[in-house]
Amino acid sequence: MPRFAVVVCQHCKNAFIMEPGHKTVMCRKCNKRLDATRLKVFFSSDDLKEAQTARASMVASLSGDT
Repeated sequence: MPRFAVVVCQHCKNAFIMEPGHKTVMCRKCNKRLDATRLKVFFSSDDLKEAQTARASMVASLSGDT
């Protein structure tokens, strides 16, 4: 199982990195508690740098940048 996963908050559309295996996770932007098992994982990796790069790419695409 990968150590890091990039997911998007269902409420505020904030992309963030979480550690898989938890039942719930809290969005750092809107402070909503989310069911981690229902979040779609867009990227997963054992390497934090790769997860950070993927998150940055997602944030850019969500904001409309290329």
